[in-house]
Amino acid sequence: MTELTQLGRKYRTDKVDDWHTFKGETYMDIYAKYMERLRFREFTFLEIGVREGASLRTWTEYFPRATVVGIDINPDCKAHEQGRIKIEIGSQEDPEFLEQVIAKHGPFGIVVDDGSHINTMMMESFIHLNPHTLGLYIFEDMKTSHVDLTEDVKSWPGMKLNKDLNPDNSSTRQDFESGFLNIIKKLDYRVGDWKAVHFHHQIIVLER
Repeated sequence: MTELTQLGRKYRTDKVDDWHTFKGETYMDIYAKYMERLRFREFTFLEIGVREGASLRTWTEYFPRATVVGIDINPDCKAHEQGRIKIEIGSQEDPEFLEQVIAKHGPFGIVVDDGSHINTMMMESFIHLNPHTLGLYIFEDMKTSHVDLTEDVKSWPGMKLNKDLNPDNSSTRQDFESGFLNIIKKLDYRVGDWKAVHFHHQIIVLER
C-alpha cells in the first residue's frame, strides 16, 4: 500500500474505496506513480470537485509545500477552505470563472478533474486549463462518461446547480475521445506538448 493510499484512508476520500479499486490498485496507488516526483516541490494543485473536502486534505498532507485549490459549483464547499486549501465557487464549464481561477491561482502543477463527469463540461475545463498545466492533468471516473444522465446521477451533490445537464451524456463520449486521439497523433509525430498519455482503470493521466 502506498503512503498516498494510507493518507486517503486517513481522510476517508472515496478514491481508495472499493468503487475506485481494480485488481487491488486504488486511484491513490495509481497517482503515487506520477505524483511522487512532485511531492516536495512548491506548486499549486487544482482539483475540480470538492464535495466533503477529503481529497483536498489528503493532497495537503502529501504535498507539504503545495497550495491546494478546489473548485465546485456548490457554495457550501467554501466551508472546507483552511490553511493551504483555497476554495473557488463556480462551474467547471464557465469560461469566465475558469479564467478568474487561472488568473488568481495559476499555473498548476497538477489538475485533477473529479467534478461533474459530464463530457462537455470536462472538455470545456480542459480547453481552458490545459495551457496552464505544467505537470499532470488527470481525468477521473471515466466509466461515467459512457453513461447517460439518470435521475440518480442528477442527484449527485451540486449537480442540480449546473445549468446544462444534457441527459444524453454518452453521445458526447466520441467527441471526448477524439481530443485524446489528436494528442496521441501529435505524440506519434513528436510535435505535441504532452510527454505521455496513460490509461488506467477509469483514469486518464496526461503527463508533461
